[in-house]
Amino acid sequence: MVKFPDFKIIANDKDVTESLRPHLVSIDYTDDIDDEADGFTIRFQGDNFKPPLFGDSLKVWLGYVGDLWYIGSFSVLKSRIEFETLEVEVTATPVNFGSDIKEKRTMAYEHTTLDHILHTIAARYKLGVKNSFPKRAYKHKSQTDQSDLDFMQRLAKESGATFAIKNNTIIFCPKNGSDGDKELPTFTIDAKNTKGLWVETLDKTAYGSCVASWHSTKENKTKSVTVGKGKPVLHIKSRFKDESDARMKALARLDESRRGEARGGFEYEGINIIAGAKVLLSNLPPGWISSFGIKQVRHSWGDGGYKVNIEIEN
Repeated sequence: MVKFPDFKIIANDKDVTESLRPHLVSIDYTDDIDDEADGFTIRFQGDNFKPPLFGDSLKVWLGYVGDLWYIGSFSVLKSRIEFETLEVEVTATPVNFGSDIKEKRTMAYEHTTLDHILHTIAARYKLGVKNSFPKRAYKHKSQTDQSDLDFMQRLAKESGATFAIKNNTIIFCPKNGSDGDKELPTFTIDAKNTKGLWVETLDKTAYGSCVASWHSTKENKTKSVTVGKGKPVLHIKSRFKDESDARMKALARLDESRRGEARGGFEYEGINIIAGAKVLLSNLPPGWISSFGIKQVRHSWGDGGYKVNIEIEN
């Protein structure tokens, strides 16, 4: 059955799909587990259109005739025209960087949770929250001369979480292989239906457990906590605030150490697939790692059809 690529775009709450269709050149969207790498670009013959303005909103669907899927809402960052060809290129991001989310601030959170911090930040920018770590608690957490964006990236790194702001929602979800991994969606793709598939294994120590040590000034002695089981053992030392802080950071470091045993990439037909999810590659030769996390998805829509390029890592 032949599938015909299709799209839908709503600009500032107005459906511009049909007026744009005869002039459209291409659509490209990069979905990355690192939020700042995300980007949306649309190109069209622009002699009949006024350029979108900074901060204008775009809602975008991609897919095929009769089967479109929503890929996200975006804020226009810039518009560019090439006068000789009259081709316009509009670049947008999932976050409105015109807001003060990147301005530095100093705050302190006492006896709180990650969920409370994220909802506090979200309220400033009218964002939603999807947090897979609602029970993560802190006795004290400081945000010192740091933007809300950088602060959340720091919290995600400490928690071993994937952080992104997509579709007007702050997202904290598990990385592939980390605590709560079962929450991630899983896609199964037949390796025989991919193009340019490659997989390589990496020389990396797979630790069985992690020991976090710190000096307790209250008890005046060295304390430690262990997460995981077995050898080899990864040892880390720092000024952890308490046992809960040490355990959380030890788990994040152990999860991080276990990732990166293999990586790869391939091209595939346009598919509703997201970065941060898991992919199982079937029909690989025996002995090869087949379960991966999706690091990045690059959507390309144009004269060549609708394709995605997917980067994966174990």
